[in-house]
Amino acid sequence: MSHIESMEEPRKPRIKICMIKSSNSGSNSNVLYKQMPSYIKEKYDVTLVQNRTFTVEDKDIHSSDVFITTHGEYPTLNDKINIELWHGFPLKGMANMDPGEQTSSEAISRHWSHIDLIASYSPLYNTLYNACMGNRINHYRITGMPRNDMLFKQNSEIKLRQFFQNKIPQDHKIIFFMPTFRKAPYSLDRVEGHKNWANMFGYDEFDYETFGSFLSANKLTFVVKLHPYEEKRVKEYVDKLESKGIYLLTNGMLEANDSDLYEVLGSSHLLITDYSSVFFDYLLIDKPIVFTPADVEEYRQSRNFLLEPYDFWTPGPKTYNQAELELEIIRSLQEVNYYAQERQLIKSMVHTHHDNLASARLWQIIDEYVDQHYAEKEHSHKKQFEFEQLKVMLKKHISDFIESGEVNKAQETIDEYVKIAGDGDVEIMCMQSVIDYIEGRSILAIETLTLAHMIQKDNVDVLYNLAFIYEGMGNSQSATHYYQQTLRYCKDPQLVASIQSSLAKLQNNQISR
Repeated sequence: MSHIESMEEPRKPRIKICMIKSSNSGSNSNVLYKQMPSYIKEKYDVTLVQNRTFTVEDKDIHSSDVFITTHGEYPTLNDKINIELWHGFPLKGMANMDPGEQTSSEAISRHWSHIDLIASYSPLYNTLYNACMGNRINHYRITGMPRNDMLFKQNSEIKLRQFFQNKIPQDHKIIFFMPTFRKAPYSLDRVEGHKNWANMFGYDEFDYETFGSFLSANKLTFVVKLHPYEEKRVKEYVDKLESKGIYLLTNGMLEANDSDLYEVLGSSHLLITDYSSVFFDYLLIDKPIVFTPADVEEYRQSRNFLLEPYDFWTPGPKTYNQAELELEIIRSLQEVNYYAQERQLIKSMVHTHHDNLASARLWQIIDEYVDQHYAEKEHSHKKQFEFEQLKVMLKKHISDFIESGEVNKAQETIDEYVKIAGDGDVEIMCMQSVIDYIEGRSILAIETLTLAHMIQKDNVDVLYNLAFIYEGMGNSQSATHYYQQTLRYCKDPQLVASIQSSLAKLQNNQISR
């Protein structure tokens, strides 16, 4: 009464890795892709795509098995591996530790619970990141960040000069200015801190003419790199300052040259920032850092610092006006040991690894994790396949026993099946009803079939058996009902003919009465 299909073992899946980047301004996924070793290229199908609004029809999403992201932007939950690289060591509060965060703690936890691996700087990073996002400690892998490998590149200064058509004089030292963003496109109504945008440093007063003369006199070139979200704020007036040795490096320039920011950041001799986490990465190359926290109290109130006191965790002089800035630039470049101890202390806490091998470590861990994941998955599929094969075999035995009249053996095999597979298998319930009917337990057979019908409304065997048993019991009305229901779903011409014959017989019996 039931149809048994043969099964084929499933094929081993082909593994595709989709890496998502948001920009070229310090993208870990972008650099990790560039640093892909040959064994990964040969083993996996790896693609790098720009972050966008993904849809289920998107081929990059539908066909990918592994996602590597930098902003928690994994695009699907459908049995994928999600690996998060993030985009910096956190100085300021994020998510649960951000007083201005609008998303509930439950929603944050739910989102991050789908991350399988998180690349980490150090045990301290694990603690800070976990306070913000709420992940399990076994998700973290301390590898260092791929983008930091680029800080050690030997040709970074040559590349930077090419970006600006070799306008930077050969004898100039290079200063990078990289402040944190104040307004992001995902929260346009929120401004962090109270920066005075009359000048890029946020000081109460600033004279670019004087600053230009200062740079020229000291053979310095000043490269401004803002967060991609805020380049437009200063582009118009910074572009006019090239003659004074001030250049704006944009994300567009990096993309046009197929480069990442960190491929040229190492060319600098000094970094200036306010609250951007870039300075934590910069510690790896042990160069001086000057801080410009002009609105530190307002920023602390609006965003919160994960690490306090701010002065301790920022290993460099703090400047609050132009005169202090110029003074500290010169001192930082001239005095080798100025804040050197402080930089080493913070570096030792922030970074477990101090080399340029983060990408190699991370690829190895990704490879091992994916291998293990798919080995476990394959083992699970194999066990499930074997289990399904066993079920098919037992059902075949039950069917054969019923056909040969060996009812006791059929019942024993059903009992064995239920022990290993549990209740609720409609096909087994149907076979049980046949045994009950043969043994004269028609009411019990009806009860079993009624339960089976509740589970699967369109099962032809269940409907036909109900009709057949009701007909045998003399219940013409119920027999007619279930025969008619069977005809709605039955595709077997012989069975259809038999049912039609039974319905005609039932109708004739009713007429003769």
